Amino acid sequence: MGGSMFIQNTGNNQHDCIASQSRPAESPAYIVLVTSIYMYLDKIDLKCASDASAVYKAAVKYCMPHLCEVSAKYMVRDMNFDSLWPVLQLASEIQEPVLKEECGKFVRKNPLLVLRHANFLNVDQNVVNMIVELDCLDVPEVEIVTAIEKWAEQQCINASYSPDRDNKRSVIGADILSKLRFLAVSHEEFVKGPAFSTTKEKGLLTLEESYAILMNITVPGSYPMPDGFSNESRARKLAKLRCVRKVQVPVPPAGFAPGGFTTPPPPMMCSPFTNTMDRVVALASPSQSATLGGKNFSLDIKVDHPIVLYGIQVPTLWFPVAAGPKPLMKEYDESFIVTVLDASGTPISHTVFAGKIAYGSVVDINLKESIILQKNASYKVQVYTSNTYFLSKKLSTVEDYPPVKFTFKDTAKV
Repeated sequence: MGGSMFIQNTGNNQHDCIASQSRPAESPAYIVLVTSIYMYLDKIDLKCASDASAVYKAAVKYCMPHLCEVSAKYMVRDMNFDSLWPVLQLASEIQEPVLKEECGKFVRKNPLLVLRHANFLNVDQNVVNMIVELDCLDVPEVEIVTAIEKWAEQQCINASYSPDRDNKRSVIGADILSKLRFLAVSHEEFVKGPAFSTTKEKGLLTLEESYAILMNITVPGSYPMPDGFSNESRARKLAKLRCVRKVQVPVPPAGFAPGGFTTPPPPMMCSPFTNTMDRVVALASPSQSATLGGKNFSLDIKVDHPIVLYGIQVPTLWFPVAAGPKPLMKEYDESFIVTVLDASGTPISHTVFAGKIAYGSVVDINLKESIILQKNASYKVQVYTSNTYFLSKKLSTVEDYPPVKFTFKDTAKV
């Protein structure tokens, strides 16, 4: 949605924009005017994210779904640090999934800049809670804790309260505090930053809480964690890795030896597998070992730790199959259409790759837009090809790349 175009001022479109007049932002009279113009003339005038946010609320109130869609598209179009904040506020209030996801994408791409931005100090508690719920933030946890403390301090000042430890804790609340991962902070960072300080205005933790957390950072489980604190020690920082699926090689059944079985064969020939880095190749036609293939491939994937998916790698044809001059060619034409679907079957990414590729190699296909794969959620990667491919070997269904465990399931249609 973030890359979709909004209303274009072509002169022929019934949704043409009209010229904006000077008016107070989010004025009730202005909102009534905008919604009335839309209802009677099917036109809309939006000049900033704050306008779009107010119009969205009005559209929800008056049950105008298309106006909701138009204002939502405006809010996420070309999102930047000026337009982010009213959209964040709206997403935290109404929990609209598309807005929430688009805001999450922006925060994940710019976590440090968001946390250190001057506007962050003035957001409300719902926005802060929405940010600390994110499991993929490529920023040290100590930066998150520091930003939350500064935000709480500013909230105290705005309310004319003393920004001491108790008042800051009261502003933060138990829900946000429980989502801060103090155990993901290093010893040195913890002592220099979040730990107890004799200066009452500094820090969020008591002496007893600091001692318990430091003990668990040093030796996990060595001391009871205080009530209301997270036991999560994994950093939110993204692990940058390439998951290479190994090839499954059948293990001979028990009792089997060259020449036959030395003991009675089992009643059912099961197929246990072990992993090896043996190479998988793609053939143009099926064989006894290459039975999985076609032009329509589907991969179900699940992870136990959130990741950002940037692309996939696919094998090319092992060698030309036609007679004549074609076998002398080193490349062939191919088109890959890659679609990623979420658990509900809704497409969330669509990428087309077309060009000449080399025989007997692999192709890295970068997704048009990177995707967050949430933990324990099922996703499907569909790949359509212009040529027919049959894989020479089966690939593993489980791969461990700490801190991520991948689970896969392959299907294909001719």
